[in-house]
Amino acid sequence: GPGKSGAVSSFVKMIEGYCNRFPDDDLTVMCAPGSPLAKLARLGNCHVEIVGRWLPREAYLLGAGDIAVRRLNRARRFDVFWTVNVGLYFPSDLPQVLTVNNAHQVYPPDPAVPHPRSRLRVLLLRGLFRRSLRLSSAVIVQTPLMKKYLQEIAGCTPHVAVVPKAVVAEQTTSEN
Repeated sequence: GPGKSGAVSSFVKMIEGYCNRFPDDDLTVMCAPGSPLAKLARLGNCHVEIVGRWLPREAYLLGAGDIAVRRLNRARRFDVFWTVNVGLYFPSDLPQVLTVNNAHQVYPPDPAVPHPRSRLRVLLLRGLFRRSLRLSSAVIVQTPLMKKYLQEIAGCTPHVAVVPKAVVAEQTTSEN
């Protein structure tokens, strides 16, 4: 199901490390019911908000998530909104950093490697992703190739950083 990939496990470990390293910082994590991110609530400086309990996931894909973010921001006053693969769809005063690890959203469609979802759903997801991308202040990707393709998308912020997976970074360091 959604939110159960290896990328989410890495994200959980990264947030745990951040919260332990910076105990005075206060993080709020928004996630779907059943997401591994929910276990971050055990950390004293990480608040977990479960979203999408009563709405289908598609409603969040069409902008209901923006409403939840705005409501939480009024209560907590975020410094930055950091999203994974998709973010806000409507302009906001809140700076948004988008982490992209879904190649289907960035790479040109490849007929030899079809997406497991319907063509209509993939087109919708790609369109919504591009809208989020145009509203992002900065983007983090895992590879230089992903950065190249991302920067070819109209409206992409010039602030795109490549941060490889920890395993890749460790292998690169040990080979030097």
